[in-house]
Order: sequence, then structure tokens, then C-alpha cells
Amino acid sequence: YSCIVVIHKPNKNKGYYGNIVAAPVFKKIAEKLYSITPLIKSQVYKNELLSEISTPSRAEQDHSEFDVEKIIGKYYHKILPMLENNGYDVTNRGKGLKVKNFKIIKKEKSKKILVELT
Repeated sequence: YSCIVVIHKPNKNKGYYGNIVAAPVFKKIAEKLYSITPLIKSQVYKNELLSEISTPSRAEQDHSEFDVEKIIGKYYHKILPMLENNGYDVTNRGKGLKVKNFKIIKKEKSKKILVELT
């Protein structure tokens, strides 16, 4: 995320530098974004998600390989962190909770995925 805070006509009695005027506003915005951004909070939960949508590969016996094909039918809020952690730039379409379909758009330097919800 990127965020720029501009305060027009700040109260000069309180201050007019960014660390005095704009920083508290930025802090509130950042805390709000952080609270709604999905994170994998524990290794147990991460392993549970990986076991649902991953298959182990011979090359990586200690690590699970992410299998995108298995996201169909899963809850979007559960698979979103896994997609982002595996380098996908995720966009969604539709209003729903579960993944109906998806389309991977390959770019030179990034992996984009369009997730259709139902």
C-alpha cells in the first residue's frame, strides 16, 4: 500500500510539520488497513491451509508447493493470504464468499490472478 497525507491549512498553533500534523492521520489510516489485511497468524493455521490446497513435491519435501487449481470452492478470505504469499497480484470479481473460477494472467515479472466469486 501507499498513502500520502496532505493537510490543507493546518492549525499553526499546534504545528505545521508532517511529524506533528500528518503523522497522527497516517497512523489511523495505517492501523485501519493493517486490521483489515488478512495475515496468516500462526504456523498451525498456515499448515492447515497448505494441506487443504497444496500438494507436496519431491523437490521440496520439507516445503509444500502451492497448487492454484485447488482454490475453486474454497472461501476467498482463507485463500487470499496464500495467493499473496506465493507472489500473486490478486484481483477479484463478483460478490460472494467462495471462489467460483479464476484466470491467471502471466506478465514478464509478475503473476496476476483474477478470482471470480460466487
